[in-house]
Amino acid sequence: MIKIILNSQDVDYLQQLISCLRGNKDIQVLRCGKSADEAIHIYHKLMPDVLLIDLHYSGKSGFFAIHKIIKQNKNINIVVSATVLPYFYLKKLARLGVLGFITKQSKPFEVMQAIASTMQKKPYFSPEIVSSVFNSHADEKSAFCTLTKGEFEIAYMVLQNMNNFAIAQELKILPSSVSDRKRILYKKLGIVTDADLVDLACKDKLIEC
Repeated sequence: MIKIILNSQDVDYLQQLISCLRGNKDIQVLRCGKSADEAIHIYHKLMPDVLLIDLHYSGKSGFFAIHKIIKQNKNINIVVSATVLPYFYLKKLARLGVLGFITKQSKPFEVMQAIASTMQKKPYFSPEIVSSVFNSHADEKSAFCTLTKGEFEIAYMVLQNMNNFAIAQELKILPSSVSDRKRILYKKLGIVTDADLVDLACKDKLIEC
């Protein structure tokens, strides 16, 4: 029996997933969450075999939750659901350990295949994801693809409206160190302010705007 947690702020999508998985006697849906913080909390409480999580939320992102969870357990099996997935973003997720990639338009059998593949530690990319990756305008030309894992993490925290103090607490460093890292990061991206970062992320479809 595969125990799974579903997480998306899109209630209709959650119902769609539940309907898709309900008929499979080998899968048990433990609980559903609607935010990145809920995904983290429910995961640590229930320790499922698979986490199926959306990337986009109105608050903290799915990437934030994934990064947080994988820090605690590198063996977690994760299936990501995304509407648009630029190649550089897919690479960031894959390097974290994410193996399954689907969209909200993926057919039930594709969702099942993604879950089964991740359980076997094999990658799975739905046809829509493959198309999104190859047709994305935010590919290797994106400035974000030049960032290290640590720089990308800070950039994403800024995009979640986290201030320097909150980022410092999360990374267990001084706020002044956050300022220094952001200065280097912004210079690499060719920007100056947090607002510039948001504009760039919107342009590269890293976040929904």
